[in-house]
Amino acid sequence: MQFAFGPKILMDPMFAITFEEIKCKFHGNNKISKDSNMILKDSYLFFDDLHLTQGTLVCKDGKKTPTQAIAFEESNSNDHEIYRIRGYKPKYH
Repeated sequence: MQFAFGPKILMDPMFAITFEEIKCKFHGNNKISKDSNMILKDSYLFFDDLHLTQGTLVCKDGKKTPTQAIAFEESNSNDHEIYRIRGYKPKYH
């Protein structure tokens, strides 16, 4: 089965739980490219006109820290259940 990998966004419950909370965090025109990733761990983070075109943005402790991109690949039947249930896993070089 082929997957169309898009941006990966990992959202801790501390960032937001409901759709309304998420909508309050993003203002303006926000874009995240298909090759980008975000890790959101802090309830005090807000975004105005975010344009994430590459890499990974780690957002915690009130800081937004760009880091190297995380590549993903399809999971397979030999992978741990946490990857099989998602259909993808981090690709290690």
